[in-house]
Amino acid sequence: MIDDNRVDAMLLRQALDSIGKPYILEILSDADEAIRFIDNAGLSAYRSPDLIIVDLHLPKSDGITILEKLRCNAVLSEVPVAVLPTLASPQEDRRVREMGVRLYRTKPISWNDTVALTRELLDICVEPRPVSEGRSGTSH
Repeated sequence: MIDDNRVDAMLLRQALDSIGKPYILEILSDADEAIRFIDNAGLSAYRSPDLIIVDLHLPKSDGITILEKLRCNAVLSEVPVAVLPTLASPQEDRRVREMGVRLYRTKPISWNDTVALTRELLDICVEPRPVSEGRSGTSH
């Protein structure tokens, strides 16, 4: 998850916990961290993520730059991406979908909507892995 809002990350973690499926949630809080992650993909001890969640409005850069770097990265280019802006726009939706984004949804307001969105995010993951390959419920 690439998002500078810790509350959004906490809510996603709580929704994942409530669903009860094992997960690994890594949180990158700005564009610099995201770019380092992308540049080091393939060098990490962990496998590629099953899903990348991006907020388009980040400190130090924008999410579009992150999406462009993801699509140019040999290791990460096939990983599904979800974009979760606070406010949606049809132009932004069209632009990110042209970049291969699988899901574009505004961040939910209610708990029920958060859980529903989390289920939708899980549905687009690439073959979820067993927890034994990483840490469950952790963040960085």
